[in-house]
Amino acid sequence: MICWKCHRHVSDSSLTCPFCGANLVIIPLLFVIGIGLLSSGSGSDEPLYRVTKTVNCRTAPVTGKVIGSRSAGLKIHCDKVENGWCKTEYNGETCYISAKYLSKK
Repeated sequence: MICWKCHRHVSDSSLTCPFCGANLVIIPLLFVIGIGLLSSGSGSDEPLYRVTKTVNCRTAPVTGKVIGSRSAGLKIHCDKVENGWCKTEYNGETCYISAKYLSKK
């Protein structure tokens, strides 16, 4: 069974997750997949890319203010890639990441 809250595998038959204390509920797997609880991304149908080297997230391409970063190995969704920049999101805000640090999944 997988905990709905911390997404860890729970091997015993208790009704409480030993990792986070959440009450466990048995839901048919097809239902869980159908609503996206087991998806690896944001639920977006946009192309999935892997960050190849830690990269800054900017408010605009090239000279935009740095608002954060994405670590190497992270998979992200890009709304579009234009002029070498990926338009995506960081903490709910639109941001831009240099496409030279991304590879197709």
